[in-house]
Amino acid sequence: MEEKIVAKFYDEVSTLYDAPDDLLDDHMYKEYEREIKSFNFTNKFVLDIGTGTGWPALEISRYKGTRIVGIDVSSGMIRIARIKKRRINAKNVDFIIASAENIPLRSDIFDTVICLGGVLNHILHFNKVIHSINQVMVKGGIFILEFDNWKSFETLWRICGFYGIKEQKNTIIELLRNGRVKKLHFPYIDTEGLKWITNYYFDRIFVEKILHKNGFKIVKVRGVHVLIPILPPPIIRKTGKLLSLYLKIINRFEEKFSRHPSFANLGVSIIVVAKAIK
Repeated sequence: MEEKIVAKFYDEVSTLYDAPDDLLDDHMYKEYEREIKSFNFTNKFVLDIGTGTGWPALEISRYKGTRIVGIDVSSGMIRIARIKKRRINAKNVDFIIASAENIPLRSDIFDTVICLGGVLNHILHFNKVIHSINQVMVKGGIFILEFDNWKSFETLWRICGFYGIKEQKNTIIELLRNGRVKKLHFPYIDTEGLKWITNYYFDRIFVEKILHKNGFKIVKVRGVHVLIPILPPPIIRKTGKLLSLYLKIINRFEEKFSRHPSFANLGVSIIVVAKAIK
């Protein structure tokens, strides 16, 4: 049931998904892009989970000898990804409608698995998904994942902006606890108005525990937008000039703190690189 709701939601927003973001969101995705470009995908077999409209699968397709499969539960997203594929004639990429919980592919075949853009936050059975991902990977394969971290300043501002006093109090208490999963309904605004999507939020401790349990070794962890949301997003998003100046100033500190083990935990999202040790 949960998967169908997520698929329906992304079907509805698929035609708007590639529309220009504001500077804050654009900056976030540039950080994901920078992480992807730090890897060499030459001659690798890659799985992109929650591929959406085809990024980063189509970006990776430029590497020599690479083969990529992109999966997503949204038929609307996959339709657009296939159009993009034909546009650039990317013959080494296949896009299929499939769930991360039931990957319809053989075991032990992928050198690299990528899962970016908060995809994992839409999944109720997190442990099952991580186990399935390990199953399709070769020993020593690299898993690059990212998840929206609810223990961040941005979450606090969202709670204050959309929740009542009672919910704010209960959620802030939850924020102080380790290793918990929290189900929250957050708004998504598009040209048709306000839509709500359910996210499952968890912290780094929870994620690392599940990865270790399912045969992964942590290689690298870094936060994205660790310090940037110190000011409420509605304030810094108000004008492009203000946001541009704010990002320019705070970026000097962001780079340093995002890789610090303690500060990384405060990122709006957290990128983890893990190796499949089986």
